[in-house]
Amino acid sequence: PPPPQQQQMIHDRKFDSDSSSDEGSSYSSAAAPAMRGVQVPMAVGAKGFMNTASPNRTSWAQYCAAGGAPIVDGYSGFVAGPWGECLAWSKLFEAQSPDWPSDPQFAPEGPAGQVIAAMLASCPGHLRGPVHQGAERLEEACNRAIAERRPLPIINQVVA
Repeated sequence: PPPPQQQQMIHDRKFDSDSSSDEGSSYSSAAAPAMRGVQVPMAVGAKGFMNTASPNRTSWAQYCAAGGAPIVDGYSGFVAGPWGECLAWSKLFEAQSPDWPSDPQFAPEGPAGQVIAAMLASCPGHLRGPVHQGAERLEEACNRAIAERRPLPIINQVVA
């Protein structure tokens, strides 16, 4: 489990973590390290949230690409692996950054929409339907967790 009070910087916003439980998650990400001052290589063709820092200090586009095609966890029905992490972190970013809609880099679909679009673009055609459903399930579960102030699935982070 991640140590308490680790921090994640995404798009110059700090996410504080006090969660250390993997409850309700079939895939647990490593705790995200502090990102202050980290130079993130830009991924060719990626935009918005996909060009922000992932837990391994590369862009989310690079982190997700290194993990391969999106997968859906058979137990939870959520997109899992790097793509699931990315989507969950994007939902946390949206919740902790209420001004994101006014930032042109997230227009028009928003951070989570950008992640889902990139996910589907990287997916073989015959898997797009199940992956899209898994992404929608994870996004809905993240929205419920945010509303109920519970840890988000996969990343086990609570909105500060």
